[in-house]
Amino acid sequence: MIVRVKQPFIDWANSLDDGPSAKLRTYEPTVMLVDEMEDPAEWPHVEKGLWGRIFEYQLAGWHRDPRDWPHPRTISMFREWFDVELHLGVYDASDDPMLEL
Repeated sequence: MIVRVKQPFIDWANSLDDGPSAKLRTYEPTVMLVDEMEDPAEWPHVEKGLWGRIFEYQLAGWHRDPRDWPHPRTISMFREWFDVELHLGVYDASDDPMLEL
């Protein structure tokens, strides 16, 4: 899946006092592997188990201190802050084995 930030994330990032050079203008999308789905209609069920981790991963990618992260975070807030694009197939073109983190 590809996760792209939306304007509320950008507004939050820019509201932090990290100095003028830290203002967010563009943000690279994040590509994440998730368990295989037979049908995109399965996404709402998968999303319920993943949205919190994805949200925190994205927040930490911009600002490490969780005290400054928005609270409370909800699945509907996740949907307002991020656009998720699903791809049912991914081709690994690398000759190197995949690493598990």
